[in-house]
Amino acid sequence: ISDYLSSENIDINNVNADRYNISDFSIDNKVTYSTVHKAKGNESYSVYVVGCESLYYNPNVKNRNLLFTAMTRTKGWLTMTGIGRTALELFDEISDALEKAPSLSYKYPPDAKIRQIEIDLKRVETEEKNSDLEKLIQEYGAEGLKAMIRELESKKVKKK
Repeated sequence: ISDYLSSENIDINNVNADRYNISDFSIDNKVTYSTVHKAKGNESYSVYVVGCESLYYNPNVKNRNLLFTAMTRTKGWLTMTGIGRTALELFDEISDALEKAPSLSYKYPPDAKIRQIEIDLKRVETEEKNSDLEKLIQEYGAEGLKAMIRELESKKVKKK
């Protein structure tokens, strides 16, 4: 997407370029290119959500929340794109909801399904924590992490 916009002489503010920082989310006369995570807490007048099927193919609570977050980043206009059967299912669901607006109806899942959802959410949280830990180990090494932990612990002792 960045390459295409550049080829059309459209200036880009790629907030994904720096993994840990967002200096200015919105810059005049530039298209902001962002992930849903980095867009959270920011809004724009026009938002394009590209590749919706990637979050809808497995419609669990986490992915639905990410889609909702992406959709609610707009102050005015929202354009969503996607390909394949999964995208069509998502767009059909959105159309059904719009037809019923301003009312919202849904089927409440049975207790067994709710328990399974809770189990799935805990599993996803654990997998994310493990993934984050593995990334830290790759970046700093096990000994480097141990040194950082010792340093933090010594600072806690000094404060007491």
